[in-house]
Amino acid sequence: MCSLFPLQIMKTTRANLAVVSDLFTDSKFKDLKIVLIVRDPRAVMNARSQVKWCQESTYCKDETFLCQDMETDFDQMSLLQKDFPNRVTFLRFEDFSTLPKRELLEISEFLGLPSTEEMETYLEKKLDTNGQLLAHNADTSSNAWQSQLHFTTIERIQKVCQNAMSKWGYKMFKYEDVHPNRAVLPLEITK
Repeated sequence: MCSLFPLQIMKTTRANLAVVSDLFTDSKFKDLKIVLIVRDPRAVMNARSQVKWCQESTYCKDETFLCQDMETDFDQMSLLQKDFPNRVTFLRFEDFSTLPKRELLEISEFLGLPSTEEMETYLEKKLDTNGQLLAHNADTSSNAWQSQLHFTTIERIQKVCQNAMSKWGYKMFKYEDVHPNRAVLPLEITK
């Protein structure tokens, strides 16, 4: 890691927490903090269904693997939070979509970044009067799966992913909960 700057940020995609957990014991990474971003498995599978390469990969197109990874990540995160308090946290994509300012400020605090006037000004420019991201509509993009997936697909994903969804606080939907013209926040619990 480059030591010229006091803060380095790295994004990894589809990396399980188990893969990076050894870094916590490495003295070179004594200040390492991890923010795990989690997303509703129904939304993930909806997004994956629209990508050609994913349809050619059993690992990518089968929700069983996704939800096993989600459960493993939850269990690993729980252990890491006990062993390394204040060094690992999570962010549900749907929380960020719904309350971006609150979530950004919480993540900033977790990372030890001070809330500055510049940050507030930047956020004001990016949020509408309802606190939503201007370039993003929480009712459509983060919950698009509700109108794009057939209910039998939603049921299949929920059946396979029941444990992972419960651990991460996502609620199970019944047929009457899903309506093509409205989005229901899929969160069972709040942080």
